[in-house]
Amino acid sequence: LNDPGWDILVEVYRGDNRYNPEWKWELAEWVPRKKNLKMFEKYTSFDIYGKSVRYDLRTIENFDIERIGLIVSTVEEKPFPYQDRLSIYMESQWLELESVVNLKNKDLYIFKVNI
Repeated sequence: LNDPGWDILVEVYRGDNRYNPEWKWELAEWVPRKKNLKMFEKYTSFDIYGKSVRYDLRTIENFDIERIGLIVSTVEEKPFPYQDRLSIYMESQWLELESVVNLKNKDLYIFKVNI
């Protein structure tokens, strides 16, 4: 997923708990259920960074990623980072457009990886 500025929200929805639950402040020992807070080492969500599409493909292969998402702004003067990759992804032999989800001021393109 590219980084629209709220990419961690997607990771929360997917249950990706690789972040320390006490990242902002440490809870006191007396807090009920503090011992139940968990942080997992398994990554289930990955972000696109400023590297080439070739790097995206390598990451997809290394982590056996089955689907990727690209969020594209529908507000012309407010583009999201890396949304310019849409045309490259649409033409790629290793990706197949699965669906487009229309959201407020943006479209989420979901691609199935065919490697």
